Amino acid sequence: MKRPLAFFSVVFIILLFFSYRVNESVITCSPINSTPEGKKELYGFLQDDTVTLCGTIADYSYKSNYNQITTELRLKQVAFLLPSEKKLSSRNRIIVYINKEETVSIGNTVYLSGRLSFFEKATNPGEFDEESYYKNKDIICSVRKAYIYHKTEDEAVLRQYLKNFAGRQEELLEKCLTQINAEILKAMLFGDKQGLNREIKTLYQKNGIAHLLAISGLHISLLGMAVFRCLIRFPVPVKVSLGLSGILLILYGFMVGFPVSAFRAICMFSLFLISKITKRTYDMLTALSCSAILQLISHPCSLFDCSFQLSYAAILGIAVLMPALQSITETIRNKKLRKVIQLFIPSLSVSLITLPILIFHYHEFSFYSVLLNVIAVPFMGILLPAAIIMLMAANLCLPLARLLSLPVTMILWVYESGCRLLDFLPAGQRNIPHPSFLKIFLYYAILFCVTVLVKKKRQAYHFVIPIAAVFCLLFPMKPHFSVWMLDVGQGDCNVVFSKEGKTFVIDCGSTSKNKVGEKILIPFLKYHGVNRIDGVFVSHPDEDHMNGVIELLECGDKENIEVARVFLYEKSMKTQPEEWEELRIAAIQNDIPLVGIKQGDCIRTNSLGIACLYPLKEQRGLTGNDASIVLSLTMERPGGEVFRALFTGDLETEGEKIILEEYPFIADYDLLKVGHHGSSSSGSKEFLERISPHFAVISCGENNRYGHPHKETLERLSEENITYFITYKKGALCFW
Repeated sequence: MKRPLAFFSVVFIILLFFSYRVNESVITCSPINSTPEGKKELYGFLQDDTVTLCGTIADYSYKSNYNQITTELRLKQVAFLLPSEKKLSSRNRIIVYINKEETVSIGNTVYLSGRLSFFEKATNPGEFDEESYYKNKDIICSVRKAYIYHKTEDEAVLRQYLKNFAGRQEELLEKCLTQINAEILKAMLFGDKQGLNREIKTLYQKNGIAHLLAISGLHISLLGMAVFRCLIRFPVPVKVSLGLSGILLILYGFMVGFPVSAFRAICMFSLFLISKITKRTYDMLTALSCSAILQLISHPCSLFDCSFQLSYAAILGIAVLMPALQSITETIRNKKLRKVIQLFIPSLSVSLITLPILIFHYHEFSFYSVLLNVIAVPFMGILLPAAIIMLMAANLCLPLARLLSLPVTMILWVYESGCRLLDFLPAGQRNIPHPSFLKIFLYYAILFCVTVLVKKKRQAYHFVIPIAAVFCLLFPMKPHFSVWMLDVGQGDCNVVFSKEGKTFVIDCGSTSKNKVGEKILIPFLKYHGVNRIDGVFVSHPDEDHMNGVIELLECGDKENIEVARVFLYEKSMKTQPEEWEELRIAAIQNDIPLVGIKQGDCIRTNSLGIACLYPLKEQRGLTGNDASIVLSLTMERPGGEVFRALFTGDLETEGEKIILEEYPFIADYDLLKVGHHGSSSSGSKEFLERISPHFAVISCGENNRYGHPHKETLERLSEENITYFITYKKGALCFW
């Protein structure tokens, strides 16, 4: 009753959410459709078709890669030009990449031609969904290898001046600070994260202070209050000072492009200034609701953007949860203890309210993030003013600015040292399984009980409630057996989870997708909350089975994933050492043992067995694909039933014949990983008849240069009435 606007915003968000769930196109209004063959098309244009269009430049940037400069344009008011001289307009934005440095200005209308490219949708759990990411920013597609054949001289003078001003300040940062520190300040002050050091970004993210690397509400509030306090020291009326502060913040918003957190903070701060000018009461929740409604009316898809969720949830934590927790601390009689605990309340409130969002999107949690934020956030009140003073001095006298950079350097050193120190502490970061919507709802329902109970009666034991909420969210579900076959393009990657919570990886590599271990396997493991892999099997040393494993060994420790051991065919380690060299080096550098495996070896858990059937002890001279490790997986189900799966690597016809001779009673598998990506040289009729699997999976990339899967293999599978799936068509497959 007291906050009708806040109530309306809650109803509006709920309606928006369910509208999106029922019919996504109601919100997105995307002109992209699907053809009968399942391919994306835009106004009749398909992937890689040459398109001609015109649009207004909303923003631009330059990227340097391998000594080549690429111009990136973000266009609005786009119109696609058809051969019939018709124009088809879209209210959505697009990204254009030009393979050279192009001189442009914000507000220019450009006519260009290039190759249409649609964003990729994630086909594996945990994989970065490029399509959803850009859709939430109202960007529908990109145009690559473009060239501009006409450009108008229209220009958004103010916005272009602000962009040029920001560029000059970024250059001064590079002259005053080290490269790493300059990139951090660029991200904090101007939202430019292009050159941000990857190690530093990961370090901040793992320890829960990544919000400092964005233009957050904290930055805006500090800047706004600093400007206001500076103005009132001069003989300027208070109302004029307030008005000028608001105008400067709005100009700052235009300069940095109004990211979600900046829009929210500037909107709320502007309402705060208006309340001071009109002598009305400022209400944080009402101001938050007003900014949320304005943001969602202009960009409805922002609701599903991680930055939107974190930004608004953090303020909810401060406005709703923090007063409740502070009220509970008032029951503590010891004054010194009470003051110490109250230092942690703001950071704890924000951490509690944003915890499900962080786990939902990033699947990891730092147990020490609250402690680090208690130190890091207050330092921002020194860091930002010091950085601004340093920049002001740099515009006048560069040697003086370098002297004034000492506080900035010291604070950034404290941040980095704090992160590295926490990395050494035990159980600092953990990978947490992807939470269900029911779990998230239950978490917030329990957390909401704190605010209700505190209003009735404050008791110290009420602190147990948020602990119970965190326990419900982080408590892992009972593990179950499942076999996953991931979509890695032209390659193989299989993951097995046992009922005891053990994890095994069988091959990981690709020749069509870059960094398959880093971008697909590791995010998948984090999505399932995996912190330890009990065994990695590499069937043979081909790139499309092994390069992802090498990335796992190199990056796993940084991503909180321990690899216990790697299994290889022991004879090939001796006879083909050069082919295993890269894997061997990665294992040695990361202290991971390489274990030889041979026919008859078996790895067991209480319910699961993985047996090596092939290569034989006497291999008969077969090498290459026909020397692939063949693994037979057996899992006991309730009632004495057994689930059986066969993984054949790149095994071909000769190897299949040997297996049939060596194991005359091999038969009745539930699942077969078809050898050699569905090549005609694998999956012979005799082999399929004997194995007689219920299901078969072919792992290969779309339009691969080998033509996999071959027509003959698919025909043989159909003749044996085997239900088969192809990863590039179905995405990741789970059998459980």
